[in-house]
Amino acid sequence: MGLVSSRSGGGVVVRLTYPERPRYEGGTAAVVEVPGADSPGSVDLPAGVGLDPYVGQGLIRVQFAFPGGGRPPLASGGTYDHRGLDSLRALRDVVRFLQGEGRTTTGCALADLLPYPVVQVGLIGVSNGGNTATVALGLFGQEMGVDWYVGWENPAGVQFTTVDLGGRDAPNPAYVPGSCGLTSEGARCGVDGSSLRWDPAARSGEAGPRGSVEPGVLYHDLNANGRYDRGDYALGAYMGTFGDVEKRVYSVSALEAAEAWGALAPWPADVATVDEARAFWGVRDMSRYYGAAVAGNPDLRVIVIGSVQDHVQNTPDYPHIVLQYDGWRNAGLLWIRLNPDAAYVQALLPAASAPPDNAVNLEVNYDNIRGLLAPESIPDRILQLAAVLELADRTSLGRWEADVGAVLVRR
Repeated sequence: MGLVSSRSGGGVVVRLTYPERPRYEGGTAAVVEVPGADSPGSVDLPAGVGLDPYVGQGLIRVQFAFPGGGRPPLASGGTYDHRGLDSLRALRDVVRFLQGEGRTTTGCALADLLPYPVVQVGLIGVSNGGNTATVALGLFGQEMGVDWYVGWENPAGVQFTTVDLGGRDAPNPAYVPGSCGLTSEGARCGVDGSSLRWDPAARSGEAGPRGSVEPGVLYHDLNANGRYDRGDYALGAYMGTFGDVEKRVYSVSALEAAEAWGALAPWPADVATVDEARAFWGVRDMSRYYGAAVAGNPDLRVIVIGSVQDHVQNTPDYPHIVLQYDGWRNAGLLWIRLNPDAAYVQALLPAASAPPDNAVNLEVNYDNIRGLLAPESIPDRILQLAAVLELADRTSLGRWEADVGAVLVRR
């Protein structure tokens, strides 16, 4: 554990948890977990947890904190920018360190810290971590040289990140199913904005980005009573700093609709304008970066993980999964899979009931998506580990056939 030198404005704290024996004869894979939500990250070990599942399979788990993140003394330098350019540069520099290109602030190279080589580097983007990982690959892919990427239930577009279309147990009736598509400005979905309202005195008690501490809620007035209450649908926002002013940043689509319908007149001082939001999300939206990520990483392989019940999104047509998969595939990716090979899932969970075993490079659309998703009986941690192991093993052995039929490397 140490501080990796970074051009993001300070050292980035990194923890490497590694096995005594590597998974492969010549070394092993480093798995960089990019955390979800708007978390600045941490290198704290979870309490009450035994052997790390990646380490137990002979892989190295890499934890890090973005600038301003962590908990002293295990903290990164700098100020947290809510997954902006400093955060993206920090992720780049962590990966470069794992590739042997950087040093810690005390002058140590990776080889000084590990008893065997790192022979491949993969990223797993957990929820919103997928936006951060993919944008970094799009901006800095040639510098990073990542071998593979796993995306677990990523909100692959701004309207998914801000949970505009439906969240957890609350679908948004204003969303138009089947309307989502990829545009030059990323994923865009149709939402009826006629019910948008602003309640300056209310606070939303929702979880995640739909919650609000300060007064003021942008919402769909579903019961048409002119005030926000729990029968309505609150829109989510992330926080951003513009000059010295911290503001709520809603999706560009929501702000454009609010402007068109007069829902934010007069415009609240602590809500980002349309132009501010467009600039903010420009470096936080993975759906704009598939082409650049593939161009900078032409040998990249990807597994997208999606389950019947997403941990946040609540839409009948799963556009956050469909558009992400299609975005990668249409960008010219050589190899992509929706959910890991069933053999890897069953090796980790023999009792797994009917895990999906989707073909590589399969066409995915709104008509077939539900039948391709993982059932809720398979825990998320199993799907994540299975996807990581499949990609790491395939990379190690150069095995990219459509169906392996069995786990390629046994411990």
